[in-house]
Amino acid sequence: MDKTVTSRAGQSATRVISLAMVALGLAAAPNVAFAQGQHLRVAIPTVPPQLGNPYAAQTFGSPNIFFMAAIYDGITIVDEQGKAAPRIATAWKNMGPTTWQFTIRSGSTFSNGKPLNAQALADNINKIYLSDYAKTTQIYGNAPSPAGARVIDGNTLEITTKTPNPIFDKEAGALPIVEPGAWADMGPENFSKNPVTTGAYKIDGTPDWAGKSIKMVPNAGGWHPGKVAQLTIAEIPERQARVNAIESGQMDIAIGLNMDAYETITKAGHTFYNAPAPVVYGVPLVSLRPESPFKDVRVRQAVNYALDKESMNTNLLRGLATAASQPATPNAYGFNPNVKPYPYDPAKAKQLLAEAGYPNGFKTQMEGVMSGSQTADAEIYQQIGLDLARVGVQVDVIPVTFGDWLKKWTTARPDGTVSFPDMFGLAYFLVPEIDAVRAFANHWCERKPTWYCNESLRPLLETARTEFDPAKREAALKELMRLSHDDAPVLFTVNQIDVGGVHKRVKGFKMVHRFVNYDEITVQ
Repeated sequence: MDKTVTSRAGQSATRVISLAMVALGLAAAPNVAFAQGQHLRVAIPTVPPQLGNPYAAQTFGSPNIFFMAAIYDGITIVDEQGKAAPRIATAWKNMGPTTWQFTIRSGSTFSNGKPLNAQALADNINKIYLSDYAKTTQIYGNAPSPAGARVIDGNTLEITTKTPNPIFDKEAGALPIVEPGAWADMGPENFSKNPVTTGAYKIDGTPDWAGKSIKMVPNAGGWHPGKVAQLTIAEIPERQARVNAIESGQMDIAIGLNMDAYETITKAGHTFYNAPAPVVYGVPLVSLRPESPFKDVRVRQAVNYALDKESMNTNLLRGLATAASQPATPNAYGFNPNVKPYPYDPAKAKQLLAEAGYPNGFKTQMEGVMSGSQTADAEIYQQIGLDLARVGVQVDVIPVTFGDWLKKWTTARPDGTVSFPDMFGLAYFLVPEIDAVRAFANHWCERKPTWYCNESLRPLLETARTEFDPAKREAALKELMRLSHDDAPVLFTVNQIDVGGVHKRVKGFKMVHRFVNYDEITVQ
């Protein structure tokens, strides 16, 4: 390793891999056999620190989505073509600039047997989503549109939005639906331990949150019950331990592997799964602190020129990803193909640093989650440190747990900015809309605590958020992508891919925009 880089990322690699399996009761019984089709076991990097509370953190953002998708549904979902598709709602139509009407599935129940109907969804919006509690949570910021809801009839729901929203049919997928009576009776804290939901599976008995191995059974009264008798989703933090669990047969699916697992997985006859992720992997550069070097756009551009993204893709991701150029992935609506990634140009980087008053560079810190919820995350952070060191920017690379990351993300410093150092891990997540406007949910002025704001972009952003004319809206989004590239609010790395291992006995596995199709998977 380059001696100019101070790194703590390697510390987690020294942890004994077998400890994770012992904690889950796996190592003690490596040859446990289950009846055909009886048990599906899924290893993920981390169980949500907020447990089953869909409001305490973004339900369908990484890494929560790998767990939450088993028990929660949105009103809609975005398909592989980027179109809104049925979920809890089977049909919908726009009734006016701020009015949408949804047809809700009939004959379905929540996991406690209560009816899933228009009234339940209206209560979710009016009594929960618009409550004082919810307004302090991430969900409120990630699905900001609803102003209220009313029941037209038993299975017809009308939702009004605060402002015109041309893609509310997609945004509705960000609203995880809970059983409103259970929420009212238990309150958020107790509900988080025993959530009552609409998903393919429901938690079986008293969940082992402390052991981080959660057993579930099919939600028999729901509209899409799972096909295996038992689903266990277990936290195994170490990536190599997740690989070993597939190889040994102790796990059926492992989420969040690295490309170097390819030979191990395929040699044993299993499937090495990879697909484009709805994620622009970036490192935000805190620009709202007077003392931060990144307040100067030349410094932000410099570190982007300093990063060898092509080498990163080739060496760490087997050439399956693409270099990132803007806050949207190529499959997202509004992506601007004319905006190209910053080329690798260390000389240009040094020139910009000198112009900004840093001819000898500077020292900084970068914190990120490096457990594998993003492919090659630890290695990507390491390369960032090495590449930046070559132009004089000395980076202390610091791994943090997702729980610690979440606390810093929701806690402000006295200056109102996030509690991270000047560089930290936060990708542009395009779910649920798969639309470039989603990039501004967490990377914008309104997000509190904040780290970046460029008010000159607001008119274009308002057009992108409210314009129903597709041509005008797309033009506004593409211009936003160009200007965001030039302002360089993040260190753009790659358009991420998702990598996992699937045991050969598993049939029907699929992941679309990070939603695992838990309801369709079987085990032979």
